[in-house]
Amino acid sequence: MLGRLGYAASVVKKPMDLARAFQVPKTSMLHTLADLEKRGLIRMEPNPDDGRGKLVRLTDSGQAVRNRVIQDIAPDMVSIIPQFGLEDAQITLPFLRKLRVVLDKARDKSITQC
Repeated sequence: MLGRLGYAASVVKKPMDLARAFQVPKTSMLHTLADLEKRGLIRMEPNPDDGRGKLVRLTDSGQAVRNRVIQDIAPDMVSIIPQFGLEDAQITLPFLRKLRVVLDKARDKSITQC
């Protein structure tokens, strides 16, 4: 979740956008966000464009946890590369990014058709 919120505290997301991204009901996402806010990892703020809505952003603590997790898993990710070769890794990552975009668009399309 913290990774999805972005790379900086300046990145804000709507809870509904996060629910769509994780393909969970809005109520489940709000429960998760409430827990993260209680732990001081995110901040829920009023959405200035929508009086009823909220925006979610990382706190400094949330950013620190996110960065630490990325640093912790980096050696594992790097250790995988020799098993497949650098060329495969260089080809696969762009493909996975494109796949994510395609799946996000398909998910968003199906939601708007409901």
